[in-house]
Amino acid sequence: MRGYLVRPGKAPGKLPGILVVHENRGLNPYIEDVARRLGTENFMAFAPDGLTSVGGYPGDDEKGGSAFQKV
Repeated sequence: MRGYLVRPGKAPGKLPGILVVHENRGLNPYIEDVARRLGTENFMAFAPDGLTSVGGYPGDDEKGGSAFQKV
């Protein structure tokens, strides 16, 4: 499964982690931004792309919603 991993650049040692789960549209830019914002707060964040098995987020939320029905 593909996804988007964010880790703060200068964080020492272990970090708390958060799994960022998207709605039925796939790993869109908004979800990536949520993960980035968590990184700025010293969290490691991973946002998996639930549409990986059907080619990943298609770049459009409406198409992503249609693709999600095929998963």
